[in-house]
Amino acid sequence: MNNGRRTQLQSYPPHQVSVAHIQDELDGLWVSLYQNLNEGEAVTRACMSNLIIYCNDNAQSQEIEQAIPAIVQVHPARIILLTGQGKTGDAGIEAFVSGDYVALSSGW
Repeated sequence: MNNGRRTQLQSYPPHQVSVAHIQDELDGLWVSLYQNLNEGEAVTRACMSNLIIYCNDNAQSQEIEQAIPAIVQVHPARIILLTGQGKTGDAGIEAFVSGDYVALSSGW
């Protein structure tokens, strides 16, 4: 609850990583937040749930990506967005990692 004050959501833009390094990349996001702390500030992870969303195509995925900031402001969550691409000649899975956070008067 933000006592009526609107908080500003900030983001780390999505960037491509190998599937094997997803957790390392997520951990790196948290490390960077800890490094930017001033004295008396703290970082708190708020995650109420894991939300998994499947989209049939890029257009649907982009629509959902625009809605994610509003979702996490009222329901902090780890969101996994899966987008089906149909059959392609490329082997493997593409993975992108991003993060959203809110700066509060009591820390991040």
